Amino acid sequence: MADFDALASIYDSDFTHSIIGKRQRKVVWNYLKKQVGEHLDILELNGGTGEDAIFLAKQGHKVLTTDRSTEMLKASCQKFKNIETKYPIRLKQLDLNQASLHDQTAKFNLVFSNFGGLNCIDKTALNQLKNFIDSRLKANGSAILIIMPKDTLLEKLYRRWTGQHGLILARQNEEGTEVSVAGDLVRTYFYNPNEIQKIFTGYTLKHSFITGLIPSYLEGKIQKYKTLFYPIFLLESVLIKTKRFSHWGDHFLIHLQKD
Repeated sequence: MADFDALASIYDSDFTHSIIGKRQRKVVWNYLKKQVGEHLDILELNGGTGEDAIFLAKQGHKVLTTDRSTEMLKASCQKFKNIETKYPIRLKQLDLNQASLHDQTAKFNLVFSNFGGLNCIDKTALNQLKNFIDSRLKANGSAILIIMPKDTLLEKLYRRWTGQHGLILARQNEEGTEVSVAGDLVRTYFYNPNEIQKIFTGYTLKHSFITGLIPSYLEGKIQKYKTLFYPIFLLESVLIKTKRFSHWGDHFLIHLQKD
């Protein structure tokens, strides 16, 4: 079974419709509305349950959304049946470790990947994926990628506070870290913005900033102690606006334009 098949049925309830999920997705969507232009051809990687594809299609873009997980694609397809857009959203199964499209002529203005899908591949595969993106982007096209960094500030503080000292530097492991996903362990790799820039040679950095500070596994803590998180929400807003310390976030958005 492909990684995340077991997550498909609960992903929306656990993340998409959670406080953290909605806050971070709003940041990404606001950026997309302001920065990507109109009527683009968009290739989405690790599209999950289709939430972002629907948003992009409703903005008037032509979207090809892809995912490795058969169950995620099924969940997306079910959603798309009830959505009216100018252009139908297309779906394709695509493994980021071996990314390829049968249509060798297909080109896109934007390659988009949201919420850590690229964290599921190691640096070798990420370099290969960069070559695939190169081959699929039109002149002056962009890659907008949302990735989990190594230096997530709130996670380090939480691990220290709860006595999980052995996990404080878990994200720093170049060989990856086992992360529980719907009861299964998935090897996960973390990348800071400067590492992504080094991989994406031939691209100009447009922006890089956090999408949120709070790791999704702390959702229950927010529900229970919401008022205690207000200062963190305020700090999030400041860091997003200043576009600094993007390596501190739960995720960061990096926008790279092909030279």
